[in-house]
Amino acid sequence: MPRPIERTAAKPGIPSRHLVWKEEFRAAVSAYFQRKYCGRYCDVRWYPEGEQIGILVLHGKNVRTANVEEHGEERALPLREITGDTIRYSARDGWIKVGAASVGDAKMLVELFATFLIGDEMFFAGPLADDLYTLAPIEEAAEEFAFRFGWDPAVTDVVVREGASMAVARSGGGGGRPSGSFFAPTITPCRV
Repeated sequence: MPRPIERTAAKPGIPSRHLVWKEEFRAAVSAYFQRKYCGRYCDVRWYPEGEQIGILVLHGKNVRTANVEEHGEERALPLREITGDTIRYSARDGWIKVGAASVGDAKMLVELFATFLIGDEMFFAGPLADDLYTLAPIEEAAEEFAFRFGWDPAVTDVVVREGASMAVARSGGGGGRPSGSFFAPTITPCRV
């Protein structure tokens, strides 16, 4: 179960549990980017928004050299550009979105987020973690798919105006998401 985002400030001298695991996450992310890009700067900024949390991770990239003009002379200037990776997480729905410079960085951010903020490093690594939404049940039924509304003689036709998905587990398993789970569409019809 995801840890709740605490909204209260820590008492002076006593860090709250929330601040501790946020700091553990920041330290792990910083260590990862320091190893990968040999930089020393990493800042993690948190933006709670209702039931979602947004995180901005600012860190240095590999050093590059630029030729610059200084006092009428050419000089080589080493630069370490700062880039921003983003994480958006919905505790209610259990999804995470990551924007990063590389696929490897994105995967590491997801793993570190799951480890330090959820407490289960495999939470997003289940076999169907990348296949969250499917219309397969409707596609499999093909032309045989139909709304059943014969119980109400006032309904003569149905038009789909909105769709939503909910998780349904077929069998238990580990790794955060149930093994063999699928996301079945829930369709809200309206009378015509």
